[in-house]
Amino acid sequence: MNSWQYIIKHPRFLSMTSRWEGLPLVIGEAMSFGLPVISMNNTGAQEFLNGGKFGILTQDHRVHDLNIKLDTLMYSPSIRDYWANQALQRSHDFSLSDVTNQWQRLFKELSL
Repeated sequence: MNSWQYIIKHPRFLSMTSRWEGLPLVIGEAMSFGLPVISMNNTGAQEFLNGGKFGILTQDHRVHDLNIKLDTLMYSPSIRDYWANQALQRSHDFSLSDVTNQWQRLFKELSL
């Protein structure tokens, strides 16, 4: 196991505190290890977490909301387990075979 894999695999969750973000790949990487994700509501997190279906999104730019949700995630193993399962489920949407198939369908549609 690489050192970055060890580091990312052993935390209890990923907290993304960026208020603005394009497409934070660290969210997808964390989800592929089954880590629950809590993030400030921004464009990239919205996409990865599908509006909060696969991870916890906070209210826009509200640090207090982030603190409340972090406390819940830190002190509730059952809630962490729920979000871990959601994260792992979502990570399958970004598998190499799924993404390759999406690209192939797009190219086929464009060539018609």
